[in-house]
Amino acid sequence: MIRQKMNSIRQRRRHRHTYYDHHHHHHSMVDNINNNNKESNRKKSSKNGQHRRMARLIDQQSTTTTTTNNNNESVQAKIIYELDWMKSDNDLPECELNQVCNKIDTYSTPWIQKSCRCHREQSPCSLSLNPNDGYTIIEKNKQYKLCEPIVTKKLPTCRYFRDITWTITTTISTRSSSSSSSVKEPEHQQESTYHHNENITKQEIKCLCPTNSEAYILKHHVYKMANGELGYRYYFACSPETKLRCKRKEPCRLFTIRKGIKSSVESVTMNTLCQCSNGFECPNNHRQTISSSIMIGTNYPIDNIRTYSGYCYPINDSIIQNDWNDDNNNDSS
Repeated sequence: MIRQKMNSIRQRRRHRHTYYDHHHHHHSMVDNINNNNKESNRKKSSKNGQHRRMARLIDQQSTTTTTTNNNNESVQAKIIYELDWMKSDNDLPECELNQVCNKIDTYSTPWIQKSCRCHREQSPCSLSLNPNDGYTIIEKNKQYKLCEPIVTKKLPTCRYFRDITWTITTTISTRSSSSSSSVKEPEHQQESTYHHNENITKQEIKCLCPTNSEAYILKHHVYKMANGELGYRYYFACSPETKLRCKRKEPCRLFTIRKGIKSSVESVTMNTLCQCSNGFECPNNHRQTISSSIMIGTNYPIDNIRTYSGYCYPINDSIIQNDWNDDNNNDSS
């Protein structure tokens, strides 16, 4: 009897230890799985970090290009796209007839804004800073590139104040993106397509301004786009450079500088107001300081725009380039 009780106690102890061992083994397995998951996640995180660093590197490499100027010298130019999600020419809409495919600003450090891609039958849009490459329309410090040679288009010469040299229109760029969602089983995956409508500008050339003339906004009107939102179309005409002589203490040139918030490039527009007298010159750069030849004008912080006025200075005076810090000059007049 005593022997049976002892056997019974040994069996209960054995079961209890077995249960404990099994429970301990279960925790050990969970710990191993967690450790494996942590290691896997760490490796995935490391790989994702490498992919992100590579993507940033590719993105940085794709924002600059080496091109040539009119002296056939190599120049580094920054490339920007009008919309943030555009990363390559494949994201651009196809160019329409006489549409500007690339706009190049050569005011200081050159930069190129890509607007559309040329047809497959045509050569890619020119990235050259050379204004004599056969594809370029020059407007002061800006170059407008077309998909076809200018000579083949046979664009007429504009009449002053009457003909429209080009139009700039706000249009819609539609971006499609798809996302997939699964319901328990892979064969029941569902894909959804989302369409994002974003505004993009389109510049179309109508005729060529005569030599020594400048374009100005003649008129504009509002229209309703396909998505029901309001769009804007601006009409530019040509005017001859003014022959008026500058009066004393009267600015000869107006500089309007708009700095891109995300692209960090400057878009500079120059307007000649009058002609300097003999022996004097008008500044051609708002960073140029010769005594009081450049004066800081009005600041429009909402639109990220600042203006400068240039005044006539004696030709014999030395020219100094000054790096104005537009961001720190927050005064307005």
